[in-house]
Amino acid sequence: TMLFDCGLRNTIVRLLAPALARGERQTAWLVRRKGHRLLGLAGIVSGIVLLVLASIPQAIAPVASPELAHVIGYALSVLALGAVFDHVSGSYDASLAAVERYDILSIASSLRLVIQATLLVWFVSNGYAIVGCAAAVVIARLVYTLVVRQASRRVYGSDALSLSTEIAP
Repeated sequence: TMLFDCGLRNTIVRLLAPALARGERQTAWLVRRKGHRLLGLAGIVSGIVLLVLASIPQAIAPVASPELAHVIGYALSVLALGAVFDHVSGSYDASLAAVERYDILSIASSLRLVIQATLLVWFVSNGYAIVGCAAAVVIARLVYTLVVRQASRRVYGSDALSLSTEIAP
């Protein structure tokens, strides 16, 4: 899904950090808002592409048996939702990186990995195979998105124009 963001995450950081350093709150707000919208759109596009691939058995059938192609189609359908979460979290990632809150990003990434690993073990041990693995990835991405969204809102304030340098207690 990173292919569909076309470098937008890095661009947001490169535009947002200098605007914040210069105290241009309106510019920073515009960069965050437009970046969020563009990455959301990229997520929707990548989700649609995965759904289209999932709905075309011929796209999967040459490399898999018909039964496996059906299961892979379900997994791609589940991952389509994860693509949207991944792109939405990208704008929050970039916003936090712009103010050098790598500690938050590291904690959120660690939490995502722990949740994903735990769910993978549970889904596979209960016989959900590929679709369960895809669901574990999507659930972990959702949790990650919610964590970085909340952290970003606390750093930037709810109106995105008030900026504090520390996360409020």
